[in-house]
Amino acid sequence: MKLVLYLVIGMNLFCQLHAKPYQFQGLERSKESFVRSLLSRCFAADEDPTDEQIERCLFNSRLFAQINISRTADQTVITVEEKWTLIPIPNFQSSKTDNRYGLLLLESNLFGLGHFLLVGGSVGKKSKSGLFLFTYRNIAASRYFANISLFTKSQDLERYRGEEIIDQLQESRESVRLAIGRDLFEKSRLSLGLANEALTYESLTEAPALTGYRSQKWFLRLVIDQRNFRLFYDDGWELNTRFESQIRRDDDGPLESFLDITLHGSQPFFNERLILKEQIRSLAIKPTGDPRSFLAVGKTRGFRGIPDTGAWVKQATGLAFDALTPLWHTSRGTLTSGLFWDHALLEEIAPPSRHRLTSSNGYGFSLYFFIKQVAVPGFGLEMGQNRPYSDFFAQVSIGAGF
Repeated sequence: MKLVLYLVIGMNLFCQLHAKPYQFQGLERSKESFVRSLLSRCFAADEDPTDEQIERCLFNSRLFAQINISRTADQTVITVEEKWTLIPIPNFQSSKTDNRYGLLLLESNLFGLGHFLLVGGSVGKKSKSGLFLFTYRNIAASRYFANISLFTKSQDLERYRGEEIIDQLQESRESVRLAIGRDLFEKSRLSLGLANEALTYESLTEAPALTGYRSQKWFLRLVIDQRNFRLFYDDGWELNTRFESQIRRDDDGPLESFLDITLHGSQPFFNERLILKEQIRSLAIKPTGDPRSFLAVGKTRGFRGIPDTGAWVKQATGLAFDALTPLWHTSRGTLTSGLFWDHALLEEIAPPSRHRLTSSNGYGFSLYFFIKQVAVPGFGLEMGQNRPYSDFFAQVSIGAGF
């Protein structure tokens, strides 16, 4: 027993002697304790990572524009240049169905401790929204985090059959969510939470309006992130899974469940002259026979060319493939262009309580500009065709709209 104890003590002393302490230079906003916590998620206490591993770990936080590492006999000196993290982001989205304008205030390193704050909203002819999101990281110097979000949105939902609107209604949603979670390893996390949500409806046709209701639900989210941050793409793959289930609703209607799974990845070729991006996203809502129980999809990757909220479905799966090439590198950022192809399988709702299986194919051209100093896309343009929804579509986004 004593031999085992001596071995453990000896190993600990050996690790302490050989693990080189870090010295940081250039930290103006980030607290040193927070940067050390970033490194502790990547490496064990007795590990002596290479310069490249340290750079990759810190760059993945998206907080640093430059990282230089030098070593002495007894310490590792890390010199950094921090990015701006308090960013007002304009929000502009334009498509044939609506134009939206807004502003978001983003702080991704609040108090220099990695806390996250997002406040803002947008308004358009057919929609308006507001958002408050706060994430408190490293609770009591641990890997646990907590977040709270408040969200409100009023939007005209327009259902399309080809290029024709066949149904319309206005949905207003108010939601409060509380969650607690844990960082599993470097960038992967698991969270569990509760939500209170209120829905109201107004008819935009001669049909009677649907009845609104309030519900409480629990939700689970798992993110497994194996990506390494690059300016205009993320090298690797990520799995993002979200499950929600209603616990109670005040109209005594059937309880809904919802599942959203997204797997996406990116790979560079020819010295980053070509970037291939793939994504598969699958959404499903538990069939209940309730006319309010559907998902409105469109516009996003996998569904580009389908008008925003244009397909009302019980289930949907969208495949997306993008091939991007950088056109222009500047000190401000990188301009890329490329081609994309989307294929969607849709299980549409069809009264009375029937389902209709359809598919769509979208393809076209994209142009994006990624801002270096703040690490967010500054501009996005997508145009192309999606049969049967659009002979031609174009959508422009600036800032957070992208």
